[in-house]
Order: sequence, then C-alpha cells, then structure tokens
Amino acid sequence: MSGETPDIDEMVGFLARHGDGVLDALRVVHSELAPYLEPGMLAGPAADDQLRARAHVATVTLQTLLGRCEPALARVQGRLARLRVSSRVASGSTVLTMVAVFPMLAAENGPATHAAVAVASIAGLVSFGLHVAGGVEPLTEAYATLVDCQGRGLLLLSALQGYLEHDLDGERVPGIVDEINAMLLRLNRAERAAPSLAVGLESAPRGSAGSTSVYPLFKLLNTLFNEPELRMFMAFIGEARLDQGLPGAGASQRQLAFAAATTLEREGLVRAALDRLAARFPGRTADIEAVRALRFGAPRR
Repeated sequence: MSGETPDIDEMVGFLARHGDGVLDALRVVHSELAPYLEPGMLAGPAADDQLRARAHVATVTLQTLLGRCEPALARVQGRLARLRVSSRVASGSTVLTMVAVFPMLAAENGPATHAAVAVASIAGLVSFGLHVAGGVEPLTEAYATLVDCQGRGLLLLSALQGYLEHDLDGERVPGIVDEINAMLLRLNRAERAAPSLAVGLESAPRGSAGSTSVYPLFKLLNTLFNEPELRMFMAFIGEARLDQGLPGAGASQRQLAFAAATTLEREGLVRAALDRLAARFPGRTADIEAVRALRFGAPRR
C-alpha cells in the first residue's frame, strides 16, 4: 500500500455500526471514495491520492466516536460495578456454604448423597463466581481501551482539523489516518470481547455531541440554500465568521452543505441554527422540526 493511501476499513466499519447515517452523507460528499465507504473495503488502488477525503472521513469518524465515549464509558463502568458486586456475593456465598455444610458432614457422617449434594452446591457457586470474574477482565480491558481512544482521539482530531482547515502538517496525515484505523481495530476487538461496550456505543443519548448524524441537517441546508445564501447564513450564525472555514469556490453545493452542518455541530450551534431556519422558512416548519427531533429527541416547545 502506498504511504499516501492509508486504510480506512476500520473507520468505515465503526461508522457502519455506530454512525447513524454518516456513511450515507460521506458517500454523497466524497463520491470518489464511495466504492471504499462500504464495510470490508480497504484503501482502494495504489494510485488513489484522495488523502484529503480520507482525512475528512477520519475526522468525521473521530467526531462520532468522541460523541459516544462518555455514555459508553458510563455504561461500562456501571456494568463493571455490578459484576464486581456479583463476584463478591458469589465468593461470600461459597464461603458460607462451606462453613455450614462441612461441620454437618463431619458430625453426622451422613450418606454419600448428602456429601455429593453439598459438593455440587459448592461447585456451582464457585463456577458462578469464576464466570462473573471472567466477565470483569475483558470489560476492564474494554474500558481502558475506550479511555485510550478518547484521549488519543482528541489529539488526532486536532491534528486533522489543522490540516483540513489550514493545510498544516500535511506530511503527517497518512500516518495519522493509519493510527486512527489501528486504534479503531483495537476498539472493534474490545467490542467483540465485551458486548456491553458495543451496547454502550450504540446507546448514546440524544442531544450529546455526535450522538446523531449531521446527515439530516446536511440535507436540510442543501435544500434550503444555494451556495451564496448558505455562506451568508454561516457568516452571521455565531460570534465568529464561520463562513471563512467553509470549502472554497471550487467545492460543490453538497460539499459546502455538509461542511456547514459539520461546523454547526462542532461549534454547538445546531439549536440556534434551527431556530433561525424556523423563523426564516415558516413554510418548512415540519422539515425543520423533524431535524430538531432527530438531533435533540423532542420537538421545540
């Protein structure tokens, strides 16, 4: 594989599992990568030099991951606490059973069947305790893996945004994309070893950053504005001139709309943007409120 064509298969797999439609949007925005934005695909041909597109896929993947980390960590932490309690209960029950049964057997020297029942009961409790303890280890490792992904993801996201927005350190990008892909491979293995982690990643509550796709907002912006109108809208939606961070004149309308939606999400301005859209386009209230419900879990009151 060329150094300029890092694999993105684990990113695509993560988005397929947890992306809530992000892949659909990426296939629209980066049609040149569409054949490789399918689970099981790798980097594409060695001649493929779409590094900026791959960096964008990596950025969106990290944003999705980071938005799901906190709820997933909380779920795994709760599961670990319950498993540890169960492990202590099982150990205590085993000790109590041994204390109660062995003196009885020694005093009565009862039938062998009594001894067999006692041994079977103790063995069952020991087996349960080992089963619980066996569940703690992979879940502990999964928790550590996710914490590592969260910390490294923040650093890698910052580096990618520096490249995408300001063309900084472009020579590092292939290595960064490779590193993200390898990180997600470890996370994928942790998900398979600890199903509670996979469930936690799937169940991010509505309203948390990254918990839903920017795809609905992208589609809405793409239908409401042409290019000059969208740039004007982004210029005055926040305290900073957000239009200055959008793709230049060579970008397609869809690329511009997706960049605008991603920017609004990153800056925490989705709610404010929807409020302005509702005031500006009263005839599209149903569409706007549908996006609001998808993003925040409830219509505006």
